[in-house]
Amino acid sequence: MPFEWKDVITPVATLTAAWLGARLALINDIRKKALDLETERLERLAVECHCAVSNLHIYCLRLHKILHTLSKGYSRSITAVDLSRCLAESAIDTEAAQRFQNTLELHRPGDFEEWKRRVVPLLEHIHAVIPSPSLATADCTEELRRMYGRPDQIKIYNEKLAELAGKLPSYRQQMMARIAGDYRASLHSASPNIRVMTRRIWRAMQDFVR
Repeated sequence: MPFEWKDVITPVATLTAAWLGARLALINDIRKKALDLETERLERLAVECHCAVSNLHIYCLRLHKILHTLSKGYSRSITAVDLSRCLAESAIDTEAAQRFQNTLELHRPGDFEEWKRRVVPLLEHIHAVIPSPSLATADCTEELRRMYGRPDQIKIYNEKLAELAGKLPSYRQQMMARIAGDYRASLHSASPNIRVMTRRIWRAMQDFVR
């Protein structure tokens, strides 16, 4: 029976095609899972950014109003105990902002540096007027009553608070735009061009032949 190359080439080609198909399917599956994880992470980051910065802005507006109201339009001093009570009733806290800050520090060092320049001064300004949690007890009420702010101090504080908080909307917009850009980039990178795919197939064939 005469030897024919097609008797060898046909099964080898079939086996090679099946192997390449399985290899590419595995690669695509791995890349899809990695893409899903990355897009999910960016979606969570966007929600966290919006909630943290928007809530912080609302808290600043509340704090500004509380100080203005307690001081009767900057005409009387206010005690720390009065401020502490109003803050508790208004549910003002900065925990969401602190959590977002931790996220940036761990995963986005460049954005964290900008956060330190634009938002940390505001957080420090807020904390400067909020009584320490260690004083928020019945035994410390008298000490809180002795801690007070004069009308001129409260006015200066509120002016600085308004200046720092006024930057939050633009910061949120810019941060969300960067996250959206990263999101689009991750989707774009998931569609390799023909040259890349051809190069991968050629390398896979070489591996198979070896």
